[in-house]
Amino acid sequence: MFCQHCGNQIVAGNRFCTNCGKQFIASPTAVASRDPEQALQGHIRIIAVLWTIYSVFRIFMAGWAIIFSHFLFPVWTQMIPPQANFNVAPFLRMLSGIYWFSGLFAVAVGILGLWAAWSLWQRDPIGRTIALIVAFISLISIPLGTALGVYTLVILLPDAAGQRYARLTAPGVALDAHSSQ
Repeated sequence: MFCQHCGNQIVAGNRFCTNCGKQFIASPTAVASRDPEQALQGHIRIIAVLWTIYSVFRIFMAGWAIIFSHFLFPVWTQMIPPQANFNVAPFLRMLSGIYWFSGLFAVAVGILGLWAAWSLWQRDPIGRTIALIVAFISLISIPLGTALGVYTLVILLPDAAGQRYARLTAPGVALDAHSSQ
């Protein structure tokens, strides 16, 4: 059994948690509650899969934006008739630069996201830190990056999650509940 307030394991027969001091209420849900480290392992797997998918998507879309700006903007410049009394070329060059910058930024963040996913899969001690960094950066990428960033921050940012992640990355710890049996 585990405390409903702090997740600490409760010794059978105790009425109060030895960690937080709050009264333990024995109920069917309390008896069946998961170990917080097992719950964190499940969330880490989900976060790693989602960061992998989102990062690959982000790199693919960045490549498309760079190709789009490189090949189509010059074509559009050539489509303007010579007798037109306005010059669109400077605007299209500026727009192309914006596409290049945003594409390179997306590639860099995508690579960072793949690194975070790999580190979380491997239970690398730095994986939590990388995942938090990429989550903060991705908050501006509405809607998918924001949703994934918030989910990652809610799960991995609390101090208790940091302590549990440190225990999971310690040498000799099984990677999931099935391998320890």
